[in-house]
Amino acid sequence: MLLTGIYTSLSPDLSNFLGENNLANYENEEITYILKELNSITDENLQKEKYKKIIEIYQKEVPYIGLYRNQDIVVYSNEFRGDVTPNTYSLYYNFSNWYREY
Repeated sequence: MLLTGIYTSLSPDLSNFLGENNLANYENEEITYILKELNSITDENLQKEKYKKIIEIYQKEVPYIGLYRNQDIVVYSNEFRGDVTPNTYSLYYNFSNWYREY
């Protein structure tokens, strides 16, 4: 077990965590292959499929357990409407479709 802190962007490069020579020496051939494929895929729908597959594998193996993230906080109100559901990559997912009901 390693307990550490790391500075990342809101959309970090997954190869730092899951690719070859990653921080924890985590190895999964399928993820490594998918990450290499993603470098040349320009179709957004295909990219989403590949990332979903990475998430599936990650959720089965759980190579990292994040304790918390100390940047970006979503202030939530019962007046928010729309699809207010953060995803793995963004707390503000689908933000353009949020609205406030008075």
